[in-house]
Amino acid sequence: MLIHPVRQGLAVAATTLIVVIAGACYSIYSDHQEAVQNHRVLLRDLADVVAEHTTQSILRTDSALSEIRDAVLLAGGPKQFSTQAQWGELQRMSERIPGVVGVVLADPEGRVVATSTRFPAPSMSVANRGYMRTLAQGDVLDIGAAVASRIKPGEVVYTINRRLLGRRGELIGVVSAEISTHYLTDFYGLVGASTNVLIEVCGVNGDLLARKPAVLEYVGRNLADSPLFSRDIPVASEGSTEFRSPLDKVDRLAAWKVLAPYPLVIVVGLEMNMVEEHWRQRTERNAVRVLVGLMIIAVATFWSIARPCRRARRPASRSTTPVSTT
Repeated sequence: MLIHPVRQGLAVAATTLIVVIAGACYSIYSDHQEAVQNHRVLLRDLADVVAEHTTQSILRTDSALSEIRDAVLLAGGPKQFSTQAQWGELQRMSERIPGVVGVVLADPEGRVVATSTRFPAPSMSVANRGYMRTLAQGDVLDIGAAVASRIKPGEVVYTINRRLLGRRGELIGVVSAEISTHYLTDFYGLVGASTNVLIEVCGVNGDLLARKPAVLEYVGRNLADSPLFSRDIPVASEGSTEFRSPLDKVDRLAAWKVLAPYPLVIVVGLEMNMVEEHWRQRTERNAVRVLVGLMIIAVATFWSIARPCRRARRPASRSTTPVSTT
């Protein structure tokens, strides 16, 4: 008589516990998936904003470089463009370039003949810059990786570069715009991006152009061997993934976007700790509710088992009581 109610109560309690725990686990899992998905959408939207900002910067810079090329051609070449009057014109045209640190005119051997920041031009060479080799091979818009500025010491810049062409289309020099990397990254605070957001502008070959945070310590680094560049970007022009940065070894959720027609990739990321922060807080609150619920179930189960047991013992106790006779 006692075994059946006990077993029945335990079975009901066990079933209820399994349902409650399974429901809580599913709720935690689905909430985590939803939190990650919401951040994926947010990061993709931010990557679009970064891409548009970068595209407009390149377009405006290329337009200014084209104007400078025409002026140099009209003057007869970069060497003839080194008078003080033309230096003032070079300053005016370079101011149209967003985020510009300075513009350099160099001859085909890389000797600097004019800069927008100083007259006369300092004695220096850019022959070892990568864009000199690239532009020697063809007339393309070259976008260079982050380097230390030759014009403004302590400034990290990326470069946008064009050939200077003679009247017969021959190479007569190079015009190079040095642009602060901060222009491509500090802008995003104005659109409400968190200070913890990673923003990287890279070449499709992995060269780093701009980064926030901490670009200075990573100047000259290449990310081609990272899973993001070797596995994800080659198969999709945009997307999102979880990855560990090879630079600072931080786990992030990131979205990327290839900036066609330019050979650039935008990467926007947020630390997984930040992605999961609100989810963890909700999980902790829900865990407390589940524990309270489990305690209520345990008390109710104990009460439902103990009550029939006590009832069953009472007749037995009365039957063993001695009856007095007179």
